[in-house]
Amino acid sequence: GVWISGNSWKDDAEVDAQLEALRAHGYPASVMVLEQWSDEQTFYRWHEEHFPNPEQTVRRIRKAGLRLLLWQIPVLKHDDEHPCAPVHEADIQEAVRRGYVIRREDGSPYRINGRWFAHSLMPDFTNPEARAWWFGKRKYLLDMGVEGFKTDGGEFLFEEGARLHNGMRGLEAHNLYTGQYVEAYQNFLKENGVRGLTFSRAGYVGAQTQPAHWAGDQLSTFSELQAQLRAGISAGLSGILFWGFDIGGFAGPIPTAELYLRATALACFCPIMQWHSEPRGGQYGGMRVENNDRSPWNLAQRLGDPRVLSLGIRFARLREGLRPYLWQEAQACVRDARPLMAHLCLDWPEDAVALSTHDQFMLGRELMVAPVMEEGKTSRRVYLPEGVWEDFFTGRRHSGNQTLLADAPLERIPVFRRLTS
Repeated sequence: GVWISGNSWKDDAEVDAQLEALRAHGYPASVMVLEQWSDEQTFYRWHEEHFPNPEQTVRRIRKAGLRLLLWQIPVLKHDDEHPCAPVHEADIQEAVRRGYVIRREDGSPYRINGRWFAHSLMPDFTNPEARAWWFGKRKYLLDMGVEGFKTDGGEFLFEEGARLHNGMRGLEAHNLYTGQYVEAYQNFLKENGVRGLTFSRAGYVGAQTQPAHWAGDQLSTFSELQAQLRAGISAGLSGILFWGFDIGGFAGPIPTAELYLRATALACFCPIMQWHSEPRGGQYGGMRVENNDRSPWNLAQRLGDPRVLSLGIRFARLREGLRPYLWQEAQACVRDARPLMAHLCLDWPEDAVALSTHDQFMLGRELMVAPVMEEGKTSRRVYLPEGVWEDFFTGRRHSGNQTLLADAPLERIPVFRRLTS
């Protein structure tokens, strides 16, 4: 099903509005990702004013048929803008005193020296006591029904001489830290009997052992959409099995109807189909007053284009119909170490045209996907390797070893089912 991600949903009323919209439109979502759920300092306590009874909030989400993931970041936040909550100040002091944070060569705590969460401390997930302390504060979230975490960040260990509990220096640990962080969250879920997942942005060698990834925050432009297609195919070649992106982009001016629907069509045939949006006043200077929610109902109203809603729902329902196939193929991916979104070279390594085709991919072992990525285009050239191929939407059959011109109105994306190899 579709993942709906709400960086712009900051309270019970906005969450409930999305649940009601899903129901009213018959939109088959399966996962809700909440980002602005916490106190924005500890990142393990719910915001008391916005979510006064989080147990009930979680129950309503679960009753609507959705699994819930919460946003996380591996920092003890330094906050220049707001008074530090006493519980957060106590956490910082305890973490420093007990050696639960990464340290500099002189033994002082390492602080992030970049723009994002600048001056914050980083927990040392190679320290078993630090892990127990960190997740002890988050255990109650699993008890109330949370089933996973959007494990954002992890790239901000910049000091070469920094020291970790396991003896690593910063130069060695810079690329490895994200894996240590995400693995700790995976083990937290597993040790508590939760069959959930992590959803991560950063990674390095070994990232394929982590359940799912997304492309990071994107602007709402066709050039960014083209880059995301390349990124997804490249991630698969790097061993990432399950990947997704933000439909229509995450930030900047709201997408055009054409961009949103082309992105929706691509996402329908990606391992993870998700829409997501920057909060008002976010890091990219997002809208400070207007509603930036990237749901099809909000954008249809904002753009004055009912096709955004009708076709958005159509693709979501098509995605729902693909779930048995996706489940079958996901199991095969895990068994065979094959990405669900695969470059053609994995199936046709001796085919020179397949090797040089970088804007098509296989979704599983049967479906060839050729998205339209340029503004104003209503057709595109598609290469079909050897075999017999059936148009997913029209049922028309084509022989392989040819390039054809496929029609691609907004309501369709060129997809072909492999009948024989």
